[in-house]
Amino acid sequence: MPLLAFATPAAADWQYTRWGMPLDEVIAASSGKATLVPEEKGKRIRKLQRLAIGSVTEGKAEFQVEFYFDKKKLKLIRYVPTSKISCGEEEQLLIEQFGPAEPSTMQFQFTTMNKAVGKSRKLKWAYPVENQLTFSTLWFEREDMPGIKTEQICTAVIEPKEAA
Repeated sequence: MPLLAFATPAAADWQYTRWGMPLDEVIAASSGKATLVPEEKGKRIRKLQRLAIGSVTEGKAEFQVEFYFDKKKLKLIRYVPTSKISCGEEEQLLIEQFGPAEPSTMQFQFTTMNKAVGKSRKLKWAYPVENQLTFSTLWFEREDMPGIKTEQICTAVIEPKEAA
């Protein structure tokens, strides 16, 4: 069974949802698998509001599914593991399921924060349908302390494929 219930070639959406679907339709289509949650600024991704959550079991992994909306229209779905796994373990699960993805990396420096350097790594899987899975990892290091870095923060999101 796949790690993520990613769309099959015949559908351009995720399980019981469609991109742009209104919030009330997402809840109704879920057959009780998704529930409304109050909007919280601290739970936003970009400017998208997290307005519903659900859960899904994919293979041996359980995830909380967070539904993000713009003007109450579905724009993004985030998978959050319900048990503690490392970013490396989550990335490996995705690679095993969807195959290799070309990573992109970025580095930025905070000159006011004792030589702290932020680093990020992204893996993207694009499919012939309208979906795209992105796994992003972020961590911080100090140039004067080689080999020492913060715990990684990672996210896995499904959204419509970016326009070419």
